[in-house]
Parts: sequence; C-alpha cells; structure tokens
Amino acid sequence: MSSSLVDVRPKLAALLAPVTDDDPDVHAAIVDAVTPPALIVGWQAPMLDTFGPCTAFANLSIAIVAERLDTAAGVETIEAQYDRVVSLLRADGGWSFAGDSGVGTIEIAKVLYLACRIDVRVPVGL
Repeated sequence: MSSSLVDVRPKLAALLAPVTDDDPDVHAAIVDAVTPPALIVGWQAPMLDTFGPCTAFANLSIAIVAERLDTAAGVETIEAQYDRVVSLLRADGGWSFAGDSGVGTIEIAKVLYLACRIDVRVPVGL
C-alpha cells in the first residue's frame, strides 16, 4: 500500500470508520470537542522517516478516547477499541504497528478523558 502523504490520514480514518451503531465516531483530524467513545487520527512525530530511493514511512497515531476521567468504564472501552483497531489494521494490510502510549489521559477542550494512543506506520511514495 504505497500512497502519497496527503492520502494516508484520510485512508486510515476511512478504514476505522463506524460500521455498526456500537462503533465509535472517527475524526480524521484534531478536534476541539468529542463525544466518547471516539477515535482521532493524527500525525506522530516525525511525520516521515526511513527514506529510501522513492519511498518513506508515514507515522500516524490513533487516539482512542474512552470516557471522561471520572468514570470507571473507560479501561474496558479502551481494551475493546484497541482490539478493534488492531484487527482492522491487520485485515487491511500495509499498516505496521509501531507501539502505543498505554492508558493515560488526553485533554480536549479543557476536559480530561481516559485515552490510549496507538502509533502506526505505512509506506508512502515520494
């Protein structure tokens, strides 16, 4: 799956898009408000690395936003969505798992949410 740099973020968001009513909303860019659970697709630094003659790897992240920090159900939500994201990435092919942040917090619009970031890589043509 060699895409251009401008194509990979929307392609990842489309891959993760909700299929059932239970699937979370997917945002293809940073947002100023969110209704959990939600997935937010963004860039991970560095955006590009490991340059070859005609290709490089794009580094993206998927933030799994579970619940407001004051609820206990968030860890189970993260586990379920983490499993879903990894399954979709494997089924699609081309995406490489590059790590995760572990469970922690993310602040969106001055509200803390329980979250986890999954880092992925994909080859892109230059």
